Amino acid sequence: MSWVEPQEVLVAKALWSVERANTYFLLQRRKGHADRGIGSILVNTLDTVLDSSAKVAPYRLLHQTPSSDICYIIASGSSKSEIHKSWTWLEQNVMETLPTFENDDDVTEFVLGKIRSLAATSENTKTLSQNSKKFQEATMKFRRIFGMPEEEKLVNYYSCSYWKGRIPRQGWMYLSINHLSFYSFILGIQTKLVIRWVDITELKKTHTMLVPESICVYVREQVYNFSVFTNVNETHKLMVQLANISVRQIIDKESFEEDLALANKPRSSQKSSKKKRKSSTLKRDLDARERSEKYRLLFRLPKTEKLDGHIQCTVWAPYEKNYIWGKLYLSRNFICFAGIPEDVVKIVIPMRNIAIVEKANSSAALPNPISITIRTKSTLLLGHLQDREYLVELISDFLSKTSHVRYGKQNSESGSEEPGSPPATFEPALRTIFCRRGSDDVDPKELMKENLWSMHFEEYGKGVSMYRTPKLQELVMKGIPDSSRGEIWMLFSGAVNELGCHPGYYQSLVEQSLGKCTIATDEIERDLHRSLPEHPAFQSSRGIDALRRVLTAYAFRNPSIGYCQAMNIVTSVLLLYSTEEQAFWLLVSLCERLLPDYYNTKVVGALVDQGVFEDLMKGYLPKLHDHLQNLGVVATVSLSWFLTLFLCAMPFNAAVKVIDCFFYNGARVIFQLALTVFRINMEKLISCKDDGEAMTVLSMYLGSIRNRDYKDVSPPTSLQVRMNPDPSFPPCDIGDLIERACERFTEISETTIEKMRFAQRLKVVKKIEDSIAKSAIRSAQPESKFDKDVLGDLFSLFKEELRAKTYWGGDEEEGAGAGVLLNSSDDQFVADKELFIYLFSNLSPWRFGDVSKQVVQRFFLLLEENHTVSFRELAVTLGIMCKGDVQQKLSLIYRLHLPPCCSMDSPEAEFGVEAMQFFTAADGDVNVFQEKVARLSNGTVDTGVELPDPDPLPKVDVENEPITKDMVDDHYAMDDASNVEESGAIDEKSPVTEAEKLSAPAKKKPTGYRHMLASKYPAKPLPVMNQLQFIQLCKTVYNMFRDHEKESELYQAISVVATLLLKMGEAGAQSQVSQKRDEVDGFVFVDSAGSDTKSDEMKECDAPSETASMENKQQGQDANTETTPVPAKKVPCGGDANEWTITFEQFVASVLTEQALTEFFGAEHKIDSEIGVLRSNHAVERVHLTPSTP
Repeated sequence: MSWVEPQEVLVAKALWSVERANTYFLLQRRKGHADRGIGSILVNTLDTVLDSSAKVAPYRLLHQTPSSDICYIIASGSSKSEIHKSWTWLEQNVMETLPTFENDDDVTEFVLGKIRSLAATSENTKTLSQNSKKFQEATMKFRRIFGMPEEEKLVNYYSCSYWKGRIPRQGWMYLSINHLSFYSFILGIQTKLVIRWVDITELKKTHTMLVPESICVYVREQVYNFSVFTNVNETHKLMVQLANISVRQIIDKESFEEDLALANKPRSSQKSSKKKRKSSTLKRDLDARERSEKYRLLFRLPKTEKLDGHIQCTVWAPYEKNYIWGKLYLSRNFICFAGIPEDVVKIVIPMRNIAIVEKANSSAALPNPISITIRTKSTLLLGHLQDREYLVELISDFLSKTSHVRYGKQNSESGSEEPGSPPATFEPALRTIFCRRGSDDVDPKELMKENLWSMHFEEYGKGVSMYRTPKLQELVMKGIPDSSRGEIWMLFSGAVNELGCHPGYYQSLVEQSLGKCTIATDEIERDLHRSLPEHPAFQSSRGIDALRRVLTAYAFRNPSIGYCQAMNIVTSVLLLYSTEEQAFWLLVSLCERLLPDYYNTKVVGALVDQGVFEDLMKGYLPKLHDHLQNLGVVATVSLSWFLTLFLCAMPFNAAVKVIDCFFYNGARVIFQLALTVFRINMEKLISCKDDGEAMTVLSMYLGSIRNRDYKDVSPPTSLQVRMNPDPSFPPCDIGDLIERACERFTEISETTIEKMRFAQRLKVVKKIEDSIAKSAIRSAQPESKFDKDVLGDLFSLFKEELRAKTYWGGDEEEGAGAGVLLNSSDDQFVADKELFIYLFSNLSPWRFGDVSKQVVQRFFLLLEENHTVSFRELAVTLGIMCKGDVQQKLSLIYRLHLPPCCSMDSPEAEFGVEAMQFFTAADGDVNVFQEKVARLSNGTVDTGVELPDPDPLPKVDVENEPITKDMVDDHYAMDDASNVEESGAIDEKSPVTEAEKLSAPAKKKPTGYRHMLASKYPAKPLPVMNQLQFIQLCKTVYNMFRDHEKESELYQAISVVATLLLKMGEAGAQSQVSQKRDEVDGFVFVDSAGSDTKSDEMKECDAPSETASMENKQQGQDANTETTPVPAKKVPCGGDANEWTITFEQFVASVLTEQALTEFFGAEHKIDSEIGVLRSNHAVERVHLTPSTP
């Protein structure tokens, strides 16, 4: 409910019915809401088609006066309870005051003023100021129709038709952060559709004669068609953005966060169109994200840079002595300029390099100019600026906030380095130390290239702020000199900006990673000597140490990637031509911007580009694609080519030229080059009969590629193709090949590749998820006892609920659930306590009546590890409950009533002694037994003693219990649980370090509870159960029989079993007392031989300590002395000497004597229908997961 700004209503009762009324107020309900009939159907249809705001609020409050026909809307609500609260408030706070006014006009003025005050202070005021009122109404409607929580933000909504079969359903499509939703209500037929973005495999715009413009949404095997959009391009663009965000959440394990700074930013002063009025701050946020992404991609800027705005202007080009029109882009740390078209000129100016920004003198040729002076003394002149004063003020503000952050130690005195500390200066380019040529052997081609680049720098500027024109592309094709290659790579890749923004960062990472051991460092050590092993630089400790530092530093910077094979090969080449710190930042640019997701655990990015390349092959070389697809060649070769940038496929000097072009042109040059290689060898490849022959053709051709700028003065490395010259493959220059590729496939641009990557990313992520799901199901199936189909449905439910909880879950640890589905470990599918209770309560075939809450939470304590329960544990437990044998089911129930699942400090234990008399009194009387236990369950006994409430779960503080982590994992390995509790003699293990955790193997053998459930009989005997624990067990079993068709028979059987076990426990306690015949008043008699006279069994029970034995020796006992009483320290065996206990074997044997109990626990159950019900109830309908009462 919300108070609203009062609005006049001339016809108050049109399409509304009055539910309550008094002299000054009306409470109305919209016709068609909560009633039936043809009139209601027509009203509902009208509201849906016309998007009536009245549909959003089915209840409203009106203010009226007897002397006027005009009414005012003062409040609206989505439910009767909400609107009645407002009505009650008016009656209690306003109605008593109104009769005191002299006329109705004063009454209206007072009421409207009061309502305006309430509306101004309501929680919705801030939101309404950001988004239009109509959009807020749509948001309320969206949440009410689909049961969405407030955390599910609506981005935008569009009118469209959903084609269900051949019949279109006119309605509204709602696009939110996590879901695509559609609602239609036409003549009593309601259509409701909710699709998760993460379930979508393809989004495609189609055009047919019947449906001119439509959007097809592919979800696995289903296709949903939507058409009749007012703006199909905008809708499709937004759908692509949201689907891409969802996929990125899975890959990057990052949740979506709204840009609050953008939400508070005022809108443009331009006239807003109808579309603008309907859009939300989230829509503006997504549009801003898209513009920032294009901005970063265009100028190769860091991933954190956000575009603030852009404006058209001109720039003075000194090399042409002319002005060039283009766009000026401004962000927090950079000023950039791109000509029109963009490849005419590009300029990047970091804020940190700007010395002065000032207004220049205007002229007719250059009005409203500003001058930007860079610290290198060069000046950039911009003109034709519409709002020069504001721009200068904004740049000055950014400059004042520019800070130079340094990481690690600021000063390091030379000669003060401790052993093992990182060097104060890192290695230079390794080629300068390990040069293949002699010092006097100067290649004239290198000198020519150096002169060409030197001349270009003099004319167009040098460094990050140089003018980047098409002539730079020509210069790259002519070749980059070895002496400048590292610096030029830094400029082209944008790594120079990362380095400039984070001075000292690499040094600090090296210091942090020094001496640390993780899985990544182990993998790095294995691959260090496989990186260009024939090159002298990596036959030396200096090269190996530099490579180790760079790879380890990056693994610590980005633990989600850590280290991936092929990173060592690329990094070794970077170290040859750039300094160690430059090589690190080049690797950062490569892994995080230029080749995103290439080097994560699943090489998702490489697989995505593999799919992109196959689509390009299908489009440009369809005949060859169809032939090679059958052989499986394209997928094999393209993956290795892309991961190593052709370093493993062609000679070294030729591959370095490919890397030159890659850093300048981006990933498109890799696709262009690969297509050209296949196109040149198309005839030979089509004639190949198998994949081996095709691979040989490609290998021989790539082995024949040369770089004419270098002489082959050294043998090929182990990564290069070793082939004898073949006349059918004459030598080919890599420069000519790249130029030919760019000319032939010039239409392949970065924008085209990004669009194709999105389509492939959806498919690749779904394939990886399916593969991991199959692995998890396959690993759990042998132990779970479910068949493949049921286990698959159970896993789907588990995954859906885990993902739904991640959408709106609270803490950061839960947010990782979005990306957990791409983790290779099966044990990563885990549920926290809340989710486990919800799933287990609804899927358990057993019902526990009044003790349901306690029992379910005991199950969680039994299964949990690190406060979570894995999917495998849940499946195994449910499998035993549904299809296990009697022995396993009874073992499961028995374990629930032992520590740590059942604490003896619980409230239930306090009345255990009083409750025991009811079992003994009920011997042979079933009715008395049932009555007593029922009253015991209700918390009262005949003695009049009020028992504690049995509902709350006994609080078990596992961390404070005298039970170690190993005992929680396998707490049944103890021979006697009570001995452990009293003596506390448990070996504490040293804490596990973070490095040991990371270096631990991904998969471990089944241990603890799961290992014992997998076998029919426990490997070790279960601990004995005392009397109080037995009472709780009986209470649990009693509640399991409630409402069963054989309830009375089962009650009779359990009474017989309970009585029998009680007698067994009493007999065992008396037996222990009788065995104390050799012990008198705490003394043990020692015979003349120096040994005690007690039997072996008594020794085991008393268990004298080594301290007592040492005391005996210190007292100088002699073999000839007489028998002397010596005090002995006793350790109870199962508690006191007369403690009541039973064993698991006694419990099982007693239950098996009763046919009714054997049939009950031996019955099999199916949970297919329960899983289906939970899956059909969409997760969004449950804002908070609450367990249903079993």
